[in-house]
Amino acid sequence: MYYPRFSRFVRLLLTCLLLSLSYLSMAQRAISGKVSSAENLPVSGATVTIKGTDKKTMTNNEGNFTINADDNDILVISSIGFDSREIKASDASRVELTAAVRDLTEVVVTALGIKKDKKRLGYAIQEVKGEDLTVARETNVVNQLAGKVAGVTVIGSPSGVGGSARVSIRDERSVDINKNQPLYVVDGVPVSNAINGGSGRNNLEVDFGNGASFINSDDVESMSVLKGPAAAALYGSRAANGVILIKTKSGRRQKGIGVEVNSNLTFESALKLPKYQTTYGQGNGSGGDFAFVNGGGGGLADGTDEGWGPAFKGQLFPQFNSPRTLNGQPTGFTGGDLNTPGTVITPTLWEPDVDNLKNFLRTGNTFTNNVALVGGNESGDFRLSYTNLDQKGIVPNTGLKRNTVSVSGGYNLTPKLSVRTFVSYIKSESDNRPSISYGTESIMYLFNCWLPASVRVSDMKRLWQNGLDGQREYSLAGQKQYGWNYNYHDNPYLTVMENTNGQFYDRVIGNVNLKYDFTNWLNLQFRTATDWSNERREYRRAFSTQRFPFGEYREVGIVNEERNSDFLLSFNKNAGQDFAINATLGGNQMRQTSRFNEEVAGQLNIPGIYSLNNSRIALVAQQNNIAKRINSLYGSAGIAYKNKLFLDFTGRNDWSSALTLPDELKELGTETNSYFYSSVAASAVMSDIIRVPSIISFWKLRASFAQVGNDT
Repeated sequence: MYYPRFSRFVRLLLTCLLLSLSYLSMAQRAISGKVSSAENLPVSGATVTIKGTDKKTMTNNEGNFTINADDNDILVISSIGFDSREIKASDASRVELTAAVRDLTEVVVTALGIKKDKKRLGYAIQEVKGEDLTVARETNVVNQLAGKVAGVTVIGSPSGVGGSARVSIRDERSVDINKNQPLYVVDGVPVSNAINGGSGRNNLEVDFGNGASFINSDDVESMSVLKGPAAAALYGSRAANGVILIKTKSGRRQKGIGVEVNSNLTFESALKLPKYQTTYGQGNGSGGDFAFVNGGGGGLADGTDEGWGPAFKGQLFPQFNSPRTLNGQPTGFTGGDLNTPGTVITPTLWEPDVDNLKNFLRTGNTFTNNVALVGGNESGDFRLSYTNLDQKGIVPNTGLKRNTVSVSGGYNLTPKLSVRTFVSYIKSESDNRPSISYGTESIMYLFNCWLPASVRVSDMKRLWQNGLDGQREYSLAGQKQYGWNYNYHDNPYLTVMENTNGQFYDRVIGNVNLKYDFTNWLNLQFRTATDWSNERREYRRAFSTQRFPFGEYREVGIVNEERNSDFLLSFNKNAGQDFAINATLGGNQMRQTSRFNEEVAGQLNIPGIYSLNNSRIALVAQQNNIAKRINSLYGSAGIAYKNKLFLDFTGRNDWSSALTLPDELKELGTETNSYFYSSVAASAVMSDIIRVPSIISFWKLRASFAQVGNDT
């Protein structure tokens, strides 16, 4: 039955709905603005958030930002070192931030997890909050420090996929770049930041990431940078280049039980590509013609890899991607297919491939999801977190998948005795991390150095020569790569699709802390921790690869473990109204072990079967076992006068196995396996001692001296 009134009502309702949607879509627009300081300098890395929502963005190096918002929305702009500001979106074209007046009475975590008033420190320390690490996140959490801490230089790896990051604090100290790295400490306990190289056996270097790169940013509450030996003297020789303290999240601030969810999706592309010449094609300048015959010098300049051959003038030349004919009939083969007797290569247009690298690369993305269950009451707290990271690199067939499960918690067993623990399990997998450095296994080596403009890279997506794909006969002749040059270079698609560098990594970081408060000014804590990792690497090289004509398969196993156990007695008490005294006494036992195992099948029997059982020649093996121990005693003392003048001392003595001679070598010389180092720091808050102009909110003088020993 037809109801005309109801039909008109439905039409009216739909019309109103469409108008409402139209209004909503028109209300949102791209709001663009610039954030600057009072000195009219751009503020980069500032966070711009729509108030009351999770929608946010960050300013670029010029201080510019763009965010989709309603004109009436309120934008909250914040940046480290500045006071936050709220402003209406329609008025946000230019935003000026004022420098924040720091509250230097805040408590910060210093060496060994000791909490101190920031005001009284005689050395430099700077903190980055966890929320600043997850806004525009990186796969490697260490990269998040870039531009956020004064005096800290962070250099990321060009490999892209979960690459390592090298950090130097206040410049370099050694010509060995790997000895300029700071010490990383999680919840007061050192963890490994080892970089295990991936070269050897004729393989180029592969960046498998540094140890700290596997720490999950969603589990980090804050990162503090201790600058200089005076700040880090209590950590010993490993802290000569400074310390990065990482404090993990807990459920302390949570009353009851709550759930936290955080999802982040980013897209990556090459910021700027090199400009290549597009005037001349393949050749070495020896003649004005070109002809591909076998890609090895059988034709005219077809075996060269230089790019100053014939100029592009619309001429026709036989090329690797030109069609082959037999008796004038098409064959389905091209110039690069060499197993084609009797065929003739038909000349094709000599023209540049102007976008070869742009078309080869792809848009990468990183998708991170985190969910955490947190809870707490007056007696204890807990936090259970799971993070999944899935990254696809801009180089084809490169990527990284990482899953992290973390548990932290604390409980007051008695009014004086408490316990805290943190455990994190990390599982990271990558079927292929790109090769780097200079050589035929590196993609950028080909594009930047040896790829003539006449070579159309997209035509090499076919990896194998037709009829020589290894499917019918198992011999060297049974699998031949397809490409433009068979003298020196590999097909770039073969390099990324077949010549892979796999990594399968498991790691456990954990610690337990037991603390007893004798009084409100004296306590004793015991702590033990472990950092264990098991890494397996697989290197696969296909038949007819330039470096490995018969292919190669290489397996590497690396197991690292560091165990730390320590105690710390802490004293902190006022002596009258003017003086405050603090002191600590502690000891540490550190144990490191490292096992390296490698097996290599230098040639394969059958193409495409990557197994040590498929070796054409005898296997090659290598094994290394390394162990190290350091026993330490340390202490500190400090005195403060009227909370204006401060003086602190530290001292540490280490006994290292690296300096201990084996029994059979002790007759060759004397050994001194013990070394001592100390520090002294003084500071004065001048703005509290003398009257200063009103424009000066805080004035502090500090000086420090430190010496740090080393055992290697």
